[in-house]
Amino acid sequence: MKNNQTMVVPIRCGYGMKWGLTSVFLILAAFSICSAEQFCIEDESLKPVPAVVVRTILATEKDSDWKTCKFIGKQIDLDGQGKAEDYVVTTADGCLCGNVLCTIWVLRRTGGSYVVVLSDGGYSMKLLKQRHNGLADIFLEASSAGWSQQSSWQFDGKRYVRVKQKIETQDSLYR
Repeated sequence: MKNNQTMVVPIRCGYGMKWGLTSVFLILAAFSICSAEQFCIEDESLKPVPAVVVRTILATEKDSDWKTCKFIGKQIDLDGQGKAEDYVVTTADGCLCGNVLCTIWVLRRTGGSYVVVLSDGGYSMKLLKQRHNGLADIFLEASSAGWSQQSSWQFDGKRYVRVKQKIETQDSLYR
């Protein structure tokens, strides 16, 4: 081939190619979710959380295995008032986590204490601009090569409730 010629490579769009492109998209989406304004369980900037936050989580969890974990997280601003007094928390070093799914707790500061307002599995979390009962809606997401899950949450005045969930597997993507 001469320098001024362009090489044309045919692209096959079979089952494997579609799944491969979907996998690349899901991986890129997971990395984009981990920005500074959002939360990702593998974010290296997560710090140990205060003891009162850990005690609050342990008081809500029935499984005593959580006591063996270290808890990390960051402060967030659920009500949009400009003060990051609430927390989003997960476990350090993948303690009691699955492959791409780890428990994420959202704690709301009420006076001098905290209340768990959301506890669910995910890889990343995003605070949305929409609000219900004064707090930001939340979007949780997790995905792997053969599975993805997204869920939307709204605050009902006491806790977050799931209002929408989408789970897809490799098989369901290509039927």
